[in-house]
Amino acid sequence: MTIVMTGVKEYAENMDVELHYVGGRYVIYAQNEAGHNCTMVDLIDVLLWVHKHLPTMIPQEENI
Repeated sequence: MTIVMTGVKEYAENMDVELHYVGGRYVIYAQNEAGHNCTMVDLIDVLLWVHKHLPTMIPQEENI
């Protein structure tokens, strides 16, 4: 199964990003170098990391 993640683009070359189902896991698949190379990242691992670290990623306003 492959889903094009409409509205999500690879940073350097603005190529489409896809969601693939590989080995029982969903992976974010992004091509680069004009399609000659790619990266695959486990979606659930990314979501768990963001869930854990999001509070530290949001800039905190200083109390005035």
